[in-house]
Amino acid sequence: ARVMGSSSVEEALFEAVKSTLTFTPTPAATRAAAIRMLTNVPGVTVVEHTTDPDGRAATEVRFVDEEHRPGMTNSMFLDPTDTQLLAELQTQDGAAYYTCRYVERRIVASLPEDIVRTLGTERTPKSIDG
Repeated sequence: ARVMGSSSVEEALFEAVKSTLTFTPTPAATRAAAIRMLTNVPGVTVVEHTTDPDGRAATEVRFVDEEHRPGMTNSMFLDPTDTQLLAELQTQDGAAYYTCRYVERRIVASLPEDIVRTLGTERTPKSIDG
């Protein structure tokens, strides 16, 4: 089993759960079951009573695979009250190189105009500097 970009089955499982928590309106029981499953995956560590990169109370679910990605740590930070995804953090040799913060989650009928002006409406990967 592979998730795009994964180097091992363990990483694929971690990435599949992260994608589910990121992109799918997932019931609380399903989120909890997915996190429980990850606790049995080699390379996954759960750190309770910590904070996310913004200082919000969080549970960190961390994946490390020194064989396939030496020095890399991939973390999800979950709200300890409802297991919603708060942030993602990837580090290489202890230095952060990717951080994503989730500040609002909702289903909308259409994209806000400022987003359309900035990103357009084509379904292509985009990056915004700054």
